[in-house]
Amino acid sequence: MVHEGPLINGWVDHGFYNFQPTLFFDLARHNNYDTLFFIGQIDPFKMIQLASPDDVPALTGTPEFPANPAFFVVFRKSDEDTDFSVPIQGYYAGTVSEQARAAWRRMR
Repeated sequence: MVHEGPLINGWVDHGFYNFQPTLFFDLARHNNYDTLFFIGQIDPFKMIQLASPDDVPALTGTPEFPANPAFFVVFRKSDEDTDFSVPIQGYYAGTVSEQARAAWRRMR
């Protein structure tokens, strides 16, 4: 599966849906997908690969975070023949680090 979309950065009423990085990281974890996750921008072209949910809050506080960000996610299903499973957000499932939990609490 390949996903791409805007990473809403203060844009009020932009589109019908607002997808956040946690959805894709939790979806991959819950379904055992191999994942490539990037945050970037088209003009000027710039891509930053993220390895885990912890990378998101760490990146947002730096000058490296794109001014007009978009996300790009590629999933590959494992060889295991299992049915799709709807994830629980990692914050509530207790699967994210304390660093990510603290960043989430700061953003509320």
